[in-house]
Amino acid sequence: MLNSFSLVGTHELKEETLFCIISIRRLYPDVPVLVFTDKTSKEYLEKRVSNVVFDLFCEPSNLKILEEQYSSVSVANRFHRVDCIAAKMYCIRKAVELFDDTMFVDSDIVFLDKIDEDLRSDVVLSPHYHGDNRTGQCDKYGVYNAGYVYTDNIDTGNVWDTIYKERSSFFEQQGMIHFHEYMDTYNFDRTHNIGFWRCRVYYKTFPVHHGPYLDVPDGLFDGAKSLHVHMTKFYEARADSGLTAVYDQWMAECDKVIKKEAKGLIEKWEKVK
Repeated sequence: MLNSFSLVGTHELKEETLFCIISIRRLYPDVPVLVFTDKTSKEYLEKRVSNVVFDLFCEPSNLKILEEQYSSVSVANRFHRVDCIAAKMYCIRKAVELFDDTMFVDSDIVFLDKIDEDLRSDVVLSPHYHGDNRTGQCDKYGVYNAGYVYTDNIDTGNVWDTIYKERSSFFEQQGMIHFHEYMDTYNFDRTHNIGFWRCRVYYKTFPVHHGPYLDVPDGLFDGAKSLHVHMTKFYEARADSGLTAVYDQWMAECDKVIKKEAKGLIEKWEKVK
């Protein structure tokens, strides 16, 4: 039985954090949610959701310390933040300490269905199931997605922290394959954590448009239990024009699925997106 959810939600992401929690609450009204956040976000969230455990780990002063401590990690772009990524490992460790297990997610995950039957002991990871150039994508970005991890192992946060610092070329994600060396790992199937990376990306220059464009496979959302919506660009303008174009298209696809599969979320979704 799943005992907790956990996530990191700083002030830039407080709206998407809220929607993630709302999607959890729709399915799990009584399961605690641990949120590593800052004071501003806590004040915003606690007025709108209940049964949430807040930890002010992400106050600016602490994030500044983390940024300095993790200054040696590989930085592949200016979109991701090394300090907030580091907070994920502490968040997972704290959640397992408090609740014995946790489903850790990025703040832009939207749950559509319960996930209990897919949880196994130690660690369950979410393969990208890349839709295009699998070898190249896995080499660059990793086999597994860093925004969707279940664990009941108290060592998971520490193991991931070591991987992040020492063994990963794309932030904390590319090195997640090394989890296999430390503990038993299992995979979530394709109904989980459905993201834009499962689509083929192509470029079009005729007659007047240019890419990138997403080619969404038939049946991609069949039986979907969770979506990786990637709302971040709306709250922190770090994405380049190509990534922004992909996000816009992916948001439109997720919009259709949420309206069809999670009617109780529609009103709140319209406000957040």
